[in-house]
Amino acid sequence: MKFIVPVLVFVLIVLGGWLYFRESGSSPKPTEQTVTTVTNGVQVTKTDISKSGSKLPEGFPEDIPVEAANIKDSYRAYYEKVKATQYTVSYVSKLSKDTLWKTYSDFMNGEDFKVDPTSSRSLGQISGVKGDDSMSVVITANAGVTLVQIVYLDR
Repeated sequence: MKFIVPVLVFVLIVLGGWLYFRESGSSPKPTEQTVTTVTNGVQVTKTDISKSGSKLPEGFPEDIPVEAANIKDSYRAYYEKVKATQYTVSYVSKLSKDTLWKTYSDFMNGEDFKVDPTSSRSLGQISGVKGDDSMSVVITANAGVTLVQIVYLDR
């Protein structure tokens, strides 16, 4: 059961990255306002990335490496039924997929995450579990731009 959520999150991240590169070809338009919606016990708060200040969702762990100036999407989802918060951040980078994969691999190992053995440098995907929390990172390169999508699930 513990691996079902990270696998589902991974699939959603990959789909999001594919849609990002397929539809935009460049960076997506920033949001105009912070929007909170509640559907079926899930409260989603989208961060306003068009304004100055932090573009990270409130509560996102500060020690996770992120190129904050390059954030393209940022939100927090609170799941009432399971009392869990999911933080999702996407950003673009000029660093290579391999360099970024090493950054997140080193971070997870240094923070004592149990890295999923199916994580793959060639696929640009790494995930791990630390206590009840989990983190997944998907790194996709296309046309000289690297998209990094981070999902952190705090239980």
